[in-house]
Amino acid sequence: MPTRSPPRGVRSARAGQGRTAPMSDTNRPALVLLGGFLGSGKTTLMMRIGEELSSRGIATAVITNDQGENLVDTAHARERGLAAAEIPGGCFCCKFGDFVTHLSEIRRTVAPRVILAEPVGSCTDLTATVLTPLSLYHSGLARLAAYIVLADGPRLIGEYRRMNLGAPVTPREVLIAHQICDARRLVVTKTDLLTPEEVADAVGFLRGLSPDAQIVTCSAVSGEGIEPLIEWVTTDDEIELSDSPDLDYDVYAAAEAEMGWYNGRATITAPAGLRIDDATTDLLLGLKAEFGANLIHGKVLFVCEYGSLKAGVVDGRIGIDSGLSSTNPVTEAGLTVNVRAAAAPREIDATVGRLIDELCDRVGASVSDYMHRAIVPGRPVPQHRIRRNDGST
Repeated sequence: MPTRSPPRGVRSARAGQGRTAPMSDTNRPALVLLGGFLGSGKTTLMMRIGEELSSRGIATAVITNDQGENLVDTAHARERGLAAAEIPGGCFCCKFGDFVTHLSEIRRTVAPRVILAEPVGSCTDLTATVLTPLSLYHSGLARLAAYIVLADGPRLIGEYRRMNLGAPVTPREVLIAHQICDARRLVVTKTDLLTPEEVADAVGFLRGLSPDAQIVTCSAVSGEGIEPLIEWVTTDDEIELSDSPDLDYDVYAAAEAEMGWYNGRATITAPAGLRIDDATTDLLLGLKAEFGANLIHGKVLFVCEYGSLKAGVVDGRIGIDSGLSSTNPVTEAGLTVNVRAAAAPREIDATVGRLIDELCDRVGASVSDYMHRAIVPGRPVPQHRIRRNDGST
């Protein structure tokens, strides 16, 4: 690929794809990145924003991203009627060429006014590795409308307070703190699970970590606080890219390597009938019991003749987003499971497989077309890393 020189004072870690010719703002869709750690509510909020925009006549598409394949998020978005593209096998920064290709393809085939892009939950440094390269080399593809990082409200007043995020030491502390400081727009999510006093506490804690950020609070479940996010997403302005915080990539890689990732899908056939809501709860309770505090995030999606049901478990809390038109038993359903846990991939793979088998044994069902893979994410190697503050890479 051809090597290009960025503007003076800005250096790229690696040359990437050819430039995209600029377009007028009337033709460029607004691109919004929704970042945040695993389980922070990115997908649920993305669906809520996408559906709200669509209800207002604003064509919207989404791009999902993961270290593996068979994503709950992509299937869920499509079931909810949103145009969705998927970038598997690495984060946006490491698969930047694919990200550019998907942006171009979505713009050509869907012509959305807004594109919501959800990076991998363990990904950070997006200002330097995604937004700045897009601005420099592919500004014609989309207008950079917002970079928003979500922080789980209950975690902010619980687990995160027990961490040393103000002066991070452990790899996971470094990762989470960098995610928060990399963006200038932050969202405290899941406020429906907090009291007003706890919401204020969460905002104050976040403000201490990022004093200059704009902070809003919202619940994707109740819809409270969604309107300010809609304003961020639909603005005609383009964000001014900020300086990228320092990041030790050895520590970043160690944080990712602490987690095992499992993605799988299968077809469940149940001649005697399968109740989707009960099956979902059984699987999530099984994940919770097996992994305990080591379960970072678990997701389950069932798709059947009555629609779809997506559910997740974070910090022992189960949340369900049902699109089922009926709770009657079904004889066949598609199942997708994603698990992120502080455990060996082989252990996660075996555990999920056993939980699915046990579910089928209880209801007299069988499993077919089972595709599954468990991995430890590789070291992040971005195609670009461009820092504006000191020109370093």
